Amino acid sequence: MSLFFQLMANSGISPLVPPHSTLTTPLKTILSDGGCSDDEEDKQKLINTWTRRRCIWKWRRRAGNCTKVEACFRVVSCFCFTFLLVITFLYSIGWSWTIADLTFADVPVSRSNVRIIEVDRICTKKEDFKDCCTVVDILDYASKTAHRAIFFGVFDGKSPTDFESEVALIPPRVYTSVFNSDTRLWTVDHTKLLNEYIAAMAILPFVFGALQNDKTLKNVFSNQVMIIGLGGGSLDMFWHRRFPWLNITIFELNPCVVQLAEKWFDTVSDNTRHVFVQDGLKAFGEKQNFKRLNGGERNTSINDSKILYDVIVIDACNSIKNISSKNFKNQQNNLFNNQMPCPASNLISPASLGLIKRKLSRKGVAIFNLLPLENEEVNVNRFVQRRLAAHFPTCIRYRMAKQANNILACLPYSITERRKSSKEPIEPTNEMFIFWKTRLATLIREFGFKDLLGDSTLMNF
Repeated sequence: MSLFFQLMANSGISPLVPPHSTLTTPLKTILSDGGCSDDEEDKQKLINTWTRRRCIWKWRRRAGNCTKVEACFRVVSCFCFTFLLVITFLYSIGWSWTIADLTFADVPVSRSNVRIIEVDRICTKKEDFKDCCTVVDILDYASKTAHRAIFFGVFDGKSPTDFESEVALIPPRVYTSVFNSDTRLWTVDHTKLLNEYIAAMAILPFVFGALQNDKTLKNVFSNQVMIIGLGGGSLDMFWHRRFPWLNITIFELNPCVVQLAEKWFDTVSDNTRHVFVQDGLKAFGEKQNFKRLNGGERNTSINDSKILYDVIVIDACNSIKNISSKNFKNQQNNLFNNQMPCPASNLISPASLGLIKRKLSRKGVAIFNLLPLENEEVNVNRFVQRRLAAHFPTCIRYRMAKQANNILACLPYSITERRKSSKEPIEPTNEMFIFWKTRLATLIREFGFKDLLGDSTLMNF
């Protein structure tokens, strides 16, 4: 068609009037009655039609051949449509997008696609943010789940914070997505553990027979448990929900941690779970007034009541401090605390370890959470040889595969002494250790901890 109009233009033929027409000027014969005849009206319509065609012809002559323009337009349209399809598909499968408000200062690879929202913060001293406890919700874009964690300090992504505890959240029955739901209203799932070292502390007392997971045996044992260090209550609430016959007593020194645990981590206080805002070591000393979580007081003493515990868990840590003391001994202590801040230094002194051992029952076990940040093997072995060996004849190490924590389970008896006291043949240490490893594998399956503890290693010193 473009070639046709071009030939017409070169030949001087106007496209306004057909070649067979004799009309040269518009005919506007006005009848006496002010109207037009039918023939004249048809001629006028024909003239208007060819006038419009002439305008189109002029535009095409100026623009040239538009075939390439139309082809480009089609290509751009196909590209935009394909792009929209790809975006829709990626969104439907939950593709992880980059989050601009990620607030981790040093984000691990496993958490490169999360969004962290501050939920609450309590500070004991307004001028010192180091004494603050912060609760955050962690939204995982990959798994479309939400977790809740508590940190020491202000969680601003710049200054380092001490990770304390983390729990899983249960979404409501009706919700569209974790990203547009208010996770503050979600409930805490205390039947599920998220951290490897928490799962290790939860299972080891059952491995060594200090606790029984058989409900029929709950009246045979005293089932007394003490935990020093609350955090978010993930360990004690897991025991409380799964084994409600255990009598659990928790001591937490920081009142902010206790308050946030009750408010945001769904911890409870009832007949078998008791929380006290008190230094745990003072429970072993003279008569004290222990302040309850709900503000009441309990006028009792561990020594007066002569309670022996089947399990004592030491899960409290020091804060990492700069080494600025001029005293060489203080420098060495600060260096050791920085290299291994957990357990807290006041809980592993010779006097404290002696008190812990005396408060264990005959079949009891003491669980220590070690966090060696540097020189793992040197610090762990030195801690066992210089601190624990003088009080606990048997200690077993549980080394985590994914986290830096090491969990120690220490018994107040040696294996041979226990076999002698029960008037049974003496069993070599290595055979008993093999038995514990076999029992551990069985309990990992029963507890559903294969994903958490499947690669961790039980080690004998």
